[in-house]
Amino acid sequence: MSIRATICSLIAVLLAGCASQDAVQVSRQHLQRGNVLLAYRAIEDARDELQASGVTLDPDSEIEKCYQDTRILFLLTQARQAMYANEEDEAIRLLQIVQTDRPENRRAKELMVRARHKKAVRLTNQGDVHLAGGDLFQALSSYELALKEDADYQLAHDGLDKVNAAITKLSGEAQRQFLDAMRKMPEFRYNESSYHAGVALLRDVKGDVHEGAEEVRQKARQALAESAQQRADKSKSKGAYGAALMGYREAQMLWPEMPKVEESIKAMEREVQAQAKLDAANMAVRTGKFEDVDRLLKEALELSDLERGSINDLMFESRKRVGMRAYDKARDLEIQGMKVEALAAFEAVSKDWPDGLSDEKTRIGSLKADIKGYELALAEGEAAEQKNDLKLALDHYKAAQTYYPRNKDLAARIARVQAAIAKTGS
Repeated sequence: MSIRATICSLIAVLLAGCASQDAVQVSRQHLQRGNVLLAYRAIEDARDELQASGVTLDPDSEIEKCYQDTRILFLLTQARQAMYANEEDEAIRLLQIVQTDRPENRRAKELMVRARHKKAVRLTNQGDVHLAGGDLFQALSSYELALKEDADYQLAHDGLDKVNAAITKLSGEAQRQFLDAMRKMPEFRYNESSYHAGVALLRDVKGDVHEGAEEVRQKARQALAESAQQRADKSKSKGAYGAALMGYREAQMLWPEMPKVEESIKAMEREVQAQAKLDAANMAVRTGKFEDVDRLLKEALELSDLERGSINDLMFESRKRVGMRAYDKARDLEIQGMKVEALAAFEAVSKDWPDGLSDEKTRIGSLKADIKGYELALAEGEAAEQKNDLKLALDHYKAAQTYYPRNKDLAARIARVQAAIAKTGS
């Protein structure tokens, strides 16, 4: 490669770096103003331009990290807008993208629960319309689809009850219903089995129905309880502890003697309490009330077995934010030229973060070098002044001032020597 080509390549790299910094800064400014769309467009356009010019972006580069973080915020914003527009399926699709990239994103989890609940409400309303029109099959389908989105939505459960109540009025003889229940049990259609068997028993005024009807009904209730338990287990695995708690309680209501269900209920009650404290701690971190964070997180740790990782992560984040607050104060002192005070502040940060928090170790080295240079120039100035070499003393004092411009004592020394020089005329 020629020298000119090499220089052009280096210039292109430098320009790309400058463009990246500008784009990141612009994007962050938009975010500070609350405009996620403009923030995302700014960083996306800059990223596309760099890639189009042949620049390969490092996944750890600042612009790529900024792009990925802003993209997640943009997707969450779009999902929220889709929910407002009653487009729950689109919201769910966008949130699934977020959860694929960021499985632990708490906001995505919360919005997914809300989107699926809203879809369940819409499906339940459709079921009510079908039920009012006498279309029991479509009503049943709508309620079941609603419960797939939100297994704890009580109005959907109530709708199923209404459908089956209507079925009991329309059904034929009890014997046929009992046989239907027997046939459907192997297919795990527990709701229908339970209702059909229940109807058979209610209509068995003369004892004409097989004696096994009660047994079938009990098996169906146990199967329903197991289904509720499975839904609760799934909610638990997703971190939806409130939904899991409701599921376990439903299972216990259907089958009071169900093995280990009481233990599961107590465990979920603790997790729900821990989740509430974790949420409160998150809010305390965001609002800067760090004095409350440690207390809330310690209480959450005592309660939770499943969220210990999240709790420890937040503990670290809180500690880091406190550290960055101390770092920023030290940086302010450095910017103001108060180098001795800044050095002490940075050393305190470094002591709390021996493995490093930011660039405090580099700043400590620079400050020590400046202070050492100041002390050396000051000592040389004092020595020259004692020898009555005022011009040399003035040069040394001015050199010391370049190291420590905010030092008031040094400014007084310089003024004194300059006055002495003017007086002697030397």
